[in-house]
Amino acid sequence: ERRSAVQTIAERAGSLGRLVEQLLLGSRAGADQLTVSNGEFDLAGLLRGAAVAFRPLSERHTLTADIPADLPCAHGDMTATDVIVGQLLENAFKYSPDGGAVTVRARPSGEWIEVVVEDEGIGIAPGDHERIFERFVQGEAGDRRRFGGIGLGLYIVRQLARAQGGDVVASSRPGGGTRMRLRLPCSAATS
Repeated sequence: ERRSAVQTIAERAGSLGRLVEQLLLGSRAGADQLTVSNGEFDLAGLLRGAAVAFRPLSERHTLTADIPADLPCAHGDMTATDVIVGQLLENAFKYSPDGGAVTVRARPSGEWIEVVVEDEGIGIAPGDHERIFERFVQGEAGDRRRFGGIGLGLYIVRQLARAQGGDVVASSRPGGGTRMRLRLPCSAATS
């Protein structure tokens, strides 16, 4: 019983820490004070690491990573990109039903590298594809209270992507679910 109470306290402290971190990032983003470094980094390694880290977090979902071995390096901020990918994967797991598939894949596309995170979840209501990137906004699909959060995650994601010279957009997946597309500059194109 005591161990359970300690675990609950630790989980609550972790949740509070993440909330404070999101509020600070959201505040900096809103004041145009996000600072990122720009350099070459191994995006393929980052994506594979994120997939490995997220798999054990949800035994109720299937995570597939399709990352080519020869994916070029990205040009941007590795830490900021890790925050972006983590938030996109967290949302995909959060909004997907038990047994749902989450896919992360990456491909070079001209001067860009595109990272796509797809889920089989509740999707995004028509008209909300841009609105979900605003501060303190969550999509209107489904019962938002069931999923928690304060509506800063995707706002921060977009601000971090744009600070690196990239962007992130949302679309509905054919057959249901959400497709999030992150574009980052390809290092070879910036050399």
